[in-house]
Amino acid sequence: MRADYANAAYSKLAAAAIHRWRSTDWGRDGRYTQNGLLLVYPEDSSSAKEYARKSYDNVRQIEGDNVTFLPTQADVLSVVPAYGSTLDVAGGYVNWGSGWSDAAASVRYAKTLLDTEGRVTFRTGDVERVLYDTNGAKPKATGVVLTDGSTLEADLVVLATGAWTPKLVDLRGRAVATGQAIAYMRISDEEQRELENLPTILNFATGIFIIPPRDNLLKIARHAYGYRNPVEVPVPGASGSMVVSLPEKGVPVPLEGQDAFRFALRQLLPRFAEREFVDTRICWYTDT
Repeated sequence: MRADYANAAYSKLAAAAIHRWRSTDWGRDGRYTQNGLLLVYPEDSSSAKEYARKSYDNVRQIEGDNVTFLPTQADVLSVVPAYGSTLDVAGGYVNWGSGWSDAAASVRYAKTLLDTEGRVTFRTGDVERVLYDTNGAKPKATGVVLTDGSTLEADLVVLATGAWTPKLVDLRGRAVATGQAIAYMRISDEEQRELENLPTILNFATGIFIIPPRDNLLKIARHAYGYRNPVEVPVPGASGSMVVSLPEKGVPVPLEGQDAFRFALRQLLPRFAEREFVDTRICWYTDT
């Protein structure tokens, strides 16, 4: 949960969300942890350094003294001494106003609220396609057809379908579903205590970030261009077919991604660089 962006509009939007996590019931009972975010850049990436400076300027206006610029490797190490003197970064900054949320716990909390209010009915199934009324000036969504042949109709249809949206709406040229790499490694109780209260570290040059471990699992992830999974599907609301990227469940991270994690760990946490990954997976996004 960060307001750390070079784009000021993104920063303001994220800051408003973080305020809710801090000040309402949504962030209680461990659903939000404010551990800070350490953003770093290597010596050989002027673009990452420039992005970090713009991001720093934006978030400094929002968080004030919660944000500290770290112009040297020694300054970075003063924030994360456990990473050791081999930490291969040139500088960065830390924003102690950032944190992370427990997504699963937050969804369970939302479901509890909805069940208490009793105004929402949950139906489960896989959506095959969206139904449209084509009699007006432009098509209007009226419901969905499920893969079992049943239909659900409504006055207002809202698709909150994430990376599966390109199958249901023609987003070609607008957005694409991409898979991002995540890996987990087992650490000892001593390593857990050493790392668990440190800020999340994000390398702007590579998109690699390491999240403070929980339950003796260290999580390393990357947000980059990502992977595509081309699938041929019918064009929604029209004839013919199209090829779009759609999520594929249960896919491990390709060797390219695992090698990138090893390289990043040699820069950031070299003592973990050759340790076995106990699990890897692809997390799917839809991005412009």
